[in-house]
Order: sequence, then structure tokens, then C-alpha cells
Amino acid sequence: MADDKCKARIVQELRETEQLVGRDVESVELIDKDLMRWRLRIKFKPDTPIQKGIEAYAQRLADPAKKAMDVRVHFSKAYPNYPPEVTIAEPRIAFESCNFVSFGGKLNTPLLSVDWNSFLTMRDVIQDVTMKLLGSGAEVDVPRRTIRPYHEKPFDQDPVSFQKQDFPTVNKFERQMVMKAASTISKEVQEKLQLSDRISFSPALMNELYAEQNELPLIFEIQSHNGQVRHAGISDAFAFIDYVPQDTVIVPDWVMEEFRFSLSAAPPCTVRCVSLQAARRALLQPRGNGFYEDIKDEAGLNSAFENSKLTALTAHSGVRIRVPGTDRVHMMEVLDVYPPGAVRLISADFTQEIKCKVTFVPAPDFEDAEDKTQRLETVEAKIRENEKKKTDRESALAEKARVAKLNRIAMLRCELEDAGVLRRKGDVAVKLTFPDGSQVDGSFTAGRKVRDMVEFAMVASDWVVDDVVTLPNVMLLTVFPKPQELSPDDEISKSLHRSRILVQKRYPEVDDASERGDDSESDDAESDPSNHHDDFAPLSAPSMPRKDAAPEHSEDHLSKAWDLANENEELRKRMQENPGLFADGAADGKQSCDDVETFVPTDSDAQEKIEQVRGVVGADVDPDSVRSVLEACGWRVDDAVALLMGM
Repeated sequence: MADDKCKARIVQELRETEQLVGRDVESVELIDKDLMRWRLRIKFKPDTPIQKGIEAYAQRLADPAKKAMDVRVHFSKAYPNYPPEVTIAEPRIAFESCNFVSFGGKLNTPLLSVDWNSFLTMRDVIQDVTMKLLGSGAEVDVPRRTIRPYHEKPFDQDPVSFQKQDFPTVNKFERQMVMKAASTISKEVQEKLQLSDRISFSPALMNELYAEQNELPLIFEIQSHNGQVRHAGISDAFAFIDYVPQDTVIVPDWVMEEFRFSLSAAPPCTVRCVSLQAARRALLQPRGNGFYEDIKDEAGLNSAFENSKLTALTAHSGVRIRVPGTDRVHMMEVLDVYPPGAVRLISADFTQEIKCKVTFVPAPDFEDAEDKTQRLETVEAKIRENEKKKTDRESALAEKARVAKLNRIAMLRCELEDAGVLRRKGDVAVKLTFPDGSQVDGSFTAGRKVRDMVEFAMVASDWVVDDVVTLPNVMLLTVFPKPQELSPDDEISKSLHRSRILVQKRYPEVDDASERGDDSESDDAESDPSNHHDDFAPLSAPSMPRKDAAPEHSEDHLSKAWDLANENEELRKRMQENPGLFADGAADGKQSCDDVETFVPTDSDAQEKIEQVRGVVGADVDPDSVRSVLEACGWRVDDAVALLMGM
């Protein structure tokens, strides 16, 4: 168990990391409530290649939840003296695109190995990982068919950081050396080392090692300058390479490639003779599907492993497995070993066989019939789930808009009733016929505006409620001598006396693109209520008039209601024609419309108005968007609500 000091440090860093949520990380949580294991979800900037790859991966799997990188952090009991083990769980990083992410997903950066010190924190680790992934040009392995996520370690053990305390130096051998590929020494050396994992030194250094009573077997650890580590046994001396300097370690070409160095490079490294425990368990994964063309069953897997004559296994590194009876080889990733970190596969006297239980997991691109069926079923279920969420979201938005519209209609009808619309009498008697078949008689004063009839129609019949019709959408048509629309600004003439007026609902004009069935609008635009320009024009409901208001006051009040309705109708049209009108105006700090009065509230008033609008249209609406609409509407809450709800 970790001591109290270690736990206190991790608790403190968990709190500090939680403060990064929304900036450097999307979320942080404990795995199975274990303080020593964290799960981070990291999102990069939208225009970066790695984030585009992550989103393409999520789209391929029809799973929006995978639009962030899933990173796992495992602290050792010696933290902060030892660095945490940081691995990527999902998605896979293309192995060739990044030289510090192992095939198994472990991050091998200098900060997490040779440059680590106890003063570093998880904030430093997150920034280091993020910057390294962005700066290295790492690419997401977006599957054409299927790519399995990184396999989680099955062995419940403390992470190993390959410190000297983990694997003590023996035989007093620790040197700074230069790494060289076998092919750069000679063809003979290349042929001898290429089918093994062994390394070699100059004959002079080999003689020095064997001359003393050293602890056997001789197992060496090679640590590159960037913190990558692997272990290997030693090969026989090459008497014909006396020209090789004593500070040179000769490695197989494929080992050089595993370190992500070119064969012609001579990078510095630290070489130690270490004591490793004998292997008891190992978990290996083929790196490619071609492995299964040569190996058909579990017996063949074990035979290939034994035939390869490996000397050591290091977690999060690659080894070559040779197909029995051939010179064909396949790369395997060592996902985990037990005892942890690294193990030897040779005995001290080279005669005793090491009993190691080897488990193989499928290659990332391996897919049999059962896997394919399961994958397709999973993707189909995700697609159905996403479609249902979209439908439910659209239904909820539509219902919210409908309720808001009905509330506004009810409020307006109350205002009209309080203003005495039903009590008006005049010398022009007409019969209003509504779409639901109902008829209402009314009398109006000649010379007044037709809007008196419209207001009467809004109050006299429940049709406007049943059909959810707002004031600007009421249309009046004469029947005789021919159908003709009456404009609200027309005067009521005596010729209308004893005539029948049809009350209809005004529908929006359909453009050519809509008639053609143009579906070019994005799904996001369709699901956004502010983008729904349906048959409900925005209506700003004025404040309720007093019941004891004077008649002239009521008349002015209704006139103001019509002016606001027309103003908002113009505002809606302007929004449709210039989608960026409001946003640009908000960004510049200028008025978006000339006919919207200039009003600059205090910060507290602005926040209060924003919350009022969100309380009606939904708290999920972006506050910045609400602010932009409010600015465009002169900070009138009713107008902003109308525009956002698409009324």
C-alpha cells in the first residue's frame, strides 16, 4: 500500500488537475475509485491533425463519446520519487508516426523517465504529453475495418519506471556507450544477430567481462537518451571486429528500429549489467494480421515463441518471433510481464529451462467472423442510439417552442381582451369564418385599420390556440366579388358591411431550394431552434396593460404591440438574409440593426437578462450566443426569446 505521504500528494494533485477541466483536459476521474489510477480525457484544438483524427475515429465507430483521447495514469507507491506510468487507452496512435508512444500505448517521454524529479506534477505531465503529441505529428490510426483499442494490462501490479532501484546494477558494469546497428559493422555480424535479441561488444570488452567472476547470466539494460528501455542477453564475441571501439554496443538492426533510430545513427545510451528475475508470465500481441498466415493455432504460437530463443522481455517493447522451420519473423509487442517491468528467459548456467506462461492477445487488425458480427452490431446499435437521441432532442425542442408560443399567444389574448377588443362596436358588420368551421359576428368602425379585425380574430376564436397562430400570421381574405387579402394597414371601408371574411393562417414563403427538396442544411442547423424559420414570426409581447387604463392608453398599447411585431418580423428577415449580422455586431461592439435602440446594461444587469432568456429557451443554450442576440435586440428579453425560439 502507498504510504500516507504518497496518498496526500496524489490527492493534492487530483484537486489541481480538476481545476484544469475545461482547459487542458475534458475530464478526470478515478478508475474503480482507486486513487492510484486515473482516467483523463484530453481534447486538442479542433484544427489540429490529431483532433481531426480522433473525431474521424469517433465518427467511424458512430460514438460521439470517443471524441476525446482516453489516457490512463497509474501511480507507483513510490510517487513522487518515481514518475507515473501514462498510457493511451483509445484511440490508437499510428506506430510509425510517433517515436515516444509504444505499440502498446505507453508514453516514453524524457520527462516520464530520465528527466523526472519529485518536484514535477501532473500538470507538468499533461502539458508535456499534449505538447509532445502535437509537436511530433502523431496521427490517429483511423480504422478501415477495425482497430482494437490498446489492450489494458491484466496483471495487477505496481508500475515500473526502470529506476536503478528496480533493477540493481551488477558486475560493476554501467557505462555511457554508443549504439550501432549490426549491419553497419559487417555482414557477418548482421547475420548472427538479426534473428535474435542479443547484443554484443568489442572483443576486448567481452574478454574483460568474462575474465572476472561475474554474476550470470549476463543481462544488459540499454536506456536511450530519451528514456526508452529494453533488456537483452549477450552474444558470443566476434574476433574479427577488433576495430570496434570499447564504448560501442552492437545491436540487431530491428532493435535500432525499435528505438526509432536510423541504422546509420550512433546515438548515445546508458548500458548497465542488471539482475533480472526469471519470467513467470508474459502477455504478447502480434503487431499485424499477417502473423496468422504463418501461425494457425495456440500450439503454433507457443512453438514460435520457444523457437525464437529470446533472452529477455521488457514490458512495452517489441520482440521478433521466428516461425518454426523458416527464417520468417513477425514483430510482437510485449504488453506486460511478471515479475513486473522486465524478466529473463535464460538461466544462470544456460541449461535450465525457464517456465514462462505466455498469453497472446489478438492483433489490432485481427477480426474473425464473430468479431465482425459483434462490431457491426455495436456500430448499428450506436447509430440507432444516436438517431433516437437526435429525434428526442428535436422533439423536446419542438415541444419547448410550442409551449413558449402558446404562452405568448395566451399573454397577447389577455392584453387584447383587457384593451376591450371584444367590446368595440361600429357601423361595419362582418362575419368572420375560421378554418375550424367556427363563425363569429363582429362590427367595426369605418375608417379604422383592418388590424382591428385581426386583433378581434385573435380573441374571438380558440382556433389561434389550437393551430398555434401568432398575431403577424393571421391573414384576412374577402370572398366577394373575388378573394382578396386585406392588409392590416388598409382602412375598413363601408363596402365590407355584411360581408363574409375568411380568416386564414399565413404560411412562410418556400424558396426554390426547399421546393427542390434541397437537404444541404447540416443536422446541427436543423436541431437548433434558432435556425428553424417556420411559420411563426417573432412577436415581442409588450408588458401587460393595467385593467383600469384609459382607452387612449389601450389604443397606444396595441399600436406599440403591432410596431414591435413588425419590427421583429423585419429583424427575423434580416437575420435570415445575413446570418452573421448579430454575431458580427456583438463582436464589434456596434449595433446590428439601425432600428434597435442603443442600450448598454451593467455587467450584473446583462448577466441577469442572459439568465432570464436561458430560463425560457433552455439552460443548454450557449450564454455567448444569448448575449449576441440580446445585444442585437437592444437587450429586450422578450425579443431575444422570440428570436431564439424561432417564433
